[in-house]
Amino acid sequence: MSGREQFILFGDSLIERANLECDGFQFVNQLENALDGRYEMIAHGYPGANTYHALDFLKNVIPSPEKAKVRFLAIWFGTNDADKSRPVSIENFEKNLISIINSPQLCAHLPDINIILITPPPVEESLLVEHKKKKYGLEGPPHLTAASAAQYAKKIQELVQELKSTNKEQTIEKASCQSKRENKFKRQLEVLDVWGEFISMTEWREGTLPGSSILGVDQILSELLIDGVHLTTAGYKIVLSAFYKLLRTKWAQFICD
Repeated sequence: MSGREQFILFGDSLIERANLECDGFQFVNQLENALDGRYEMIAHGYPGANTYHALDFLKNVIPSPEKAKVRFLAIWFGTNDADKSRPVSIENFEKNLISIINSPQLCAHLPDINIILITPPPVEESLLVEHKKKKYGLEGPPHLTAASAAQYAKKIQELVQELKSTNKEQTIEKASCQSKRENKFKRQLEVLDVWGEFISMTEWREGTLPGSSILGVDQILSELLIDGVHLTTAGYKIVLSAFYKLLRTKWAQFICD
């Protein structure tokens, strides 16, 4: 078994890009530094991946307990599930997330593993259309929309709330993970709401969602999303701040001396 406990980041291109340096900032390194090097940070980012792909990748992402102890697993999918050109239905998206949480790979690390589901960021449709035309010469409506991103983000929030409330008085049992939805993740499952963090900066309350093409380019979101979907350095800095706040609030015993 390796020395330090592992902190695994698992997702699509949002995780892949989090491992790249831009403007002197690299998200993964910054998160490791914020945690004082306590954990071995490992990023598994798969461009274009959705939750079906995630299920296939799990065996290569989560080591056995004999090889390493995984203290944290952050899961960031949803953007590609919401892609209208190859969608994963909201029902199957939820089922896939539950299957990931209930997988033998994760259950093998109970009761020590802590799981964080990250919501997809908003979509800035006008920027996305502009990017497709400029880079690929493609025209037409965006394959991702502000509304679909919001829908999949909301589903993650609802799922975490449901699983936590259903099992708040129960203890963790490995056997329950592999066959039941009642997986008993008491205090071990949280949500990092990137969608909400970004949207809150626009001061939106109701009505047409920021990022919808009918509103034109949203100036706030355009500073956070480089092409309408992927994050700028400023966007990753907001995620880093929210990440650290969540960890200090929910898992201070693993973060603070």
